[in-house]
Amino acid sequence: MDEIVICNFTKKKFARGFFLNIFKLAKSHLKEKKRCILSVVLVGKKLAQKLNKNYKNRNKPADVLTFVYKSSARVIEGEIVLCPKVIPPKDLLKYFIHGLLHYFGIHHRNQKSYLKMKKLEEQIIKKIKQC
Repeated sequence: MDEIVICNFTKKKFARGFFLNIFKLAKSHLKEKKRCILSVVLVGKKLAQKLNKNYKNRNKPADVLTFVYKSSARVIEGEIVLCPKVIPPKDLLKYFIHGLLHYFGIHHRNQKSYLKMKKLEEQIIKKIKQC
């Protein structure tokens, strides 16, 4: 059984169901069978910038960062950090899906993989809007 934890360190309220439903739909769309242990962490600009500097050597607040701590044949364990102050409110869905795709092992290292990732994002968003 999957474990999803939402840690909100911002003043803004977010419904747990928002993240949970998107996670379930993305996992189903990708046909992922592994057990997932995921923390979704919402942070302010200061912490987003510190994490971005430490892990990406970029001295600005990150919009989304994904950390995978363990990925085996049976389980994926990781964390998605989102900074709502950096993400336009109407785009939170898109950024969360982007983080999920990284969590599930999909990356954009070149133009071809970038286009593949964008297509998956669009497919998942379309499915969500149909629900």
